[in-house]
Amino acid sequence: MQEGSPGKRNTEDRIKAARQIRAVRKNERQWINTNKGKFLTNRGKYDYIWELHGLKELFAYLRIKKNTKVLDIGSGTGRAVDEISKSELGKGLEFVKTALINYSGENSRKIHLTSAEVLRGIPSDSFGAILAVFSVAYSEAPELVAQQIDRVLVPGGVFKGSFNSRNSPETAFGKVTLKKYGNLRLILQKMGYDTATISDFSDKYLEFHDSVLLAIKPDPSSGVPRAVDLLEADYSHST
Repeated sequence: MQEGSPGKRNTEDRIKAARQIRAVRKNERQWINTNKGKFLTNRGKYDYIWELHGLKELFAYLRIKKNTKVLDIGSGTGRAVDEISKSELGKGLEFVKTALINYSGENSRKIHLTSAEVLRGIPSDSFGAILAVFSVAYSEAPELVAQQIDRVLVPGGVFKGSFNSRNSPETAFGKVTLKKYGNLRLILQKMGYDTATISDFSDKYLEFHDSVLLAIKPDPSSGVPRAVDLLEADYSHST
């Protein structure tokens, strides 16, 4: 491979990214293991739905598009996703969970041990939606997260994640920092995604509510809603 060739540069970029991810993951795992009583929330389905400002209309859209696989990034104990999958809200949908550490005790066929920047073992173009309650908000590499979101979602697929509130200071927890959605939103927009947040449709929102980012992957076919309409429809059900 010639010096300075595109192939060599791509390989070097991948090696650099891999080193970065390993360093971040090492810091995170050390801190989470030490502080898991504070960090690991055994969130139930109602808290999970509230953090994402509702899921009813999003799930209805998945059924209409017949893209019914849902990937949850950073499932923690997995309690919330399990409860949703068994409820009327999750009827007809297939949920797949990921986590950095398997706190649930489930075997690897039920939970993928991987990070948002890699999503190892998750097939490309296979999910109608990706959900992330605060997990993606801790990533130090939003460009890599965006690449994985784009790889995994089908055209018209939806990413919906909760972050630190836009009007709050970024909060550090030991080695990790809870970030806002701004950087990831800009990256996804440059990739052609239609994105929305609470502030896009309301100037009366509570400050701490402006914490959810919804992004829809480009799709030339019909029947894809505007991101702002889908977010507002679910938000109206959750408040």
